[in-house]
Amino acid sequence: MKSSVHEPPQVALVAIDPHTGEVKALVGGRNYDQTQLNRALAERQPGSVFKPFVYAAALSTALSHSREPITAATNARRRADHVPRRRRALLARQLSSRVYGEMTVRDALAKSINIPTVKLAEMTGYGAVARLAKAAGLGDHIEATPSIALGSYEARPLDVAGAYTIYANEGVYVRPSLIPGDDCEGARCGICASRRRGPCSIRG
Repeated sequence: MKSSVHEPPQVALVAIDPHTGEVKALVGGRNYDQTQLNRALAERQPGSVFKPFVYAAALSTALSHSREPITAATNARRRADHVPRRRRALLARQLSSRVYGEMTVRDALAKSINIPTVKLAEMTGYGAVARLAKAAGLGDHIEATPSIALGSYEARPLDVAGAYTIYANEGVYVRPSLIPGDDCEGARCGICASRRRGPCSIRG
């Protein structure tokens, strides 16, 4: 029987200082009396929030002296190489490539298009994407598989917020901390984490 009671959607929010890792605000839900789950510390698939790490790994190929470095102007092809040639035309229509057509890495990221992101992860190497994600604090459970490109591996919103510190710190990762001055010696107790900086492979 379907309930007639309307339940408002839940929300999680994490706000941190990207330079120190200090957590400024953390909201785990609407009402603690109604639900005690702290969604800011609960794992879930990050989805498209993960895409910037795919692009960061791709652009890092320019720092590794790759024979074919990927840049913002690189063509992020929409073609699916694993699909038989006779089916590619149909698949292209289904993916609405007639709307977007060929696009650069810059445009693919700006529009958050799935197929070019998966293709870019393939071009970069799933292992490179996984290594960068791990270096950015998103967890050692991340594996080098095609689904990594679309954020299939679970992470806590707190960890995702921490991972984004690499963009504010020229590639240097800063772990989130709920307790100013606290140092857990790298332990991840679920409530606090070390504030110490750690290198991220985005810098090469």
